[in-house]
Amino acid sequence: MNDFAPSIGPNHAPLRWENVSKARYYEVRVCRDLFGDAVVLCHWGGIGSKLGGSQEKVVPDQAVATVLAEISRRRLQRGYAPCLATSH
Repeated sequence: MNDFAPSIGPNHAPLRWENVSKARYYEVRVCRDLFGDAVVLCHWGGIGSKLGGSQEKVVPDQAVATVLAEISRRRLQRGYAPCLATSH
């Protein structure tokens, strides 16, 4: 396990980006599945809308930080800004 692993779980704070001009959001959570594998849960959609999508990615523990950095890089490139995540 790497240094990131202990923060994976239900108490891990989600990461969230918003593009206010397009009224869009993108949120990421990291948790473990029943087999103990790290899972990156991605949710996106319109702010104030119930429409959107989601995707689950099972990744090795040592790749979690890299996956999160790549997601963040893409969100910033597309005009999203990091913000505080809210519970759904």
